[in-house]
Amino acid sequence: LCEEDENFLCRSGICIPRILQCNGFNDCDDWSDEMHCNCSEELFRCDTGRCLNYTFVCDGYDDCGDLSDEQNCDCNPVTQHQCGDGRCITMDWICDGDPDCLDKSDETNCSCHSQGLVECRNGQCVPSTFQCDGDNDCKDGSDEENCGGSQRVCHERDQKCNSTLCPDSCGHSPPLM
Repeated sequence: LCEEDENFLCRSGICIPRILQCNGFNDCDDWSDEMHCNCSEELFRCDTGRCLNYTFVCDGYDDCGDLSDEQNCDCNPVTQHQCGDGRCITMDWICDGDPDCLDKSDETNCSCHSQGLVECRNGQCVPSTFQCDGDNDCKDGSDEENCGGSQRVCHERDQKCNSTLCPDSCGHSPPLM
């Protein structure tokens, strides 16, 4: 039971001591303890009404839920990237295949290799496991070139591997005679 005199019941169902409500920290794991607060001078007020400890402001993470804690920041050029809208994000998010900046500037001019992918002749990026798998994953088909005669690509529909026998559709090799 969460006695409301001394405790606060979070939206997540967690019960926390009321003294932790509106302290600028996410004690509920869903920020419900920081909503509808009159922020003290030591706390940052998000446009959403959430109160944050200033350690969360301009840290590269959207702690407010509306990016208001990441606006008009001076980015640390060693550890952060500045998006076109002025928001700072951690360098770990650059070229990770997931656009974190609204202008997608964190995913431009990325090499395939930096994303753990291989580059097709046309510049397209595909996972390395797509090479020599029998499917043209690159629009130019370059992921199926130079696979070598020993490469055995099986298609369940025809049970052929470059004119040799394939394992059956369950992955078992045909019996040796």
